[in-house]
Amino acid sequence: MSGYIPVVDFSAYSLDNKTVDDSDLAELTDELMQAFTTVGFVYLKNTGIPTSEVYNVFDVFDEFCFLPESVKEKYSRPLDNTAERHGWMALERETLLPKEDKDNPPPGDLKECFNIHPPLTEGQTFPEEVPEFQPVMTDFYNKCHVISTRLLQLIDRGLGTMMSTVSWTSSSTSEKVVTAPTCEPSATLPSRRRSRRTKSGAGNTRTSAVSLWCSKTTLASR
Repeated sequence: MSGYIPVVDFSAYSLDNKTVDDSDLAELTDELMQAFTTVGFVYLKNTGIPTSEVYNVFDVFDEFCFLPESVKEKYSRPLDNTAERHGWMALERETLLPKEDKDNPPPGDLKECFNIHPPLTEGQTFPEEVPEFQPVMTDFYNKCHVISTRLLQLIDRGLGTMMSTVSWTSSSTSEKVVTAPTCEPSATLPSRRRSRRTKSGAGNTRTSAVSLWCSKTTLASR
């Protein structure tokens, strides 16, 4: 594995490109396949989503995070399968660590997040206390969905499988906006739990395409 993540110019298939050229897509496909088969990750630039829009998504989410806990609880994500996995998750409520012992569950993740998973189940909604939350997040979700679909199409092309777009997009698609606390884990926690909370959760993404957007940067995909 190389010691860096390759940077690939996505202009040939960006949201701004209205005249897609097949030869340009072939070159882009080769670059992506080289990155995915040697490193496993790729950093995309010129996707058609401006950096200012990414910043705005995080700013709007921060506005929601600053609301009182009692207000945010109204938009909590269900923990079972009775509804779509849409909504707010409080600090430590979710964990991606494996359950090694049923009598000794893993600690919750040190993150606060909001999952956006349309279409919503009856009763689910967006925070009305932040009026711009729904339009900003929905627009960003739709754009990310298009970019993700195009990325999968290029991978499909590179693999030579030529699956239909419907096949690629039929599975669950969601957006998760995450913020992490700046404070240290509580010193009152058992040492085992404190140490494990410093590790990243290992989500099951073996059959998924994951796009990671960060504040003050662009897009990385795995």
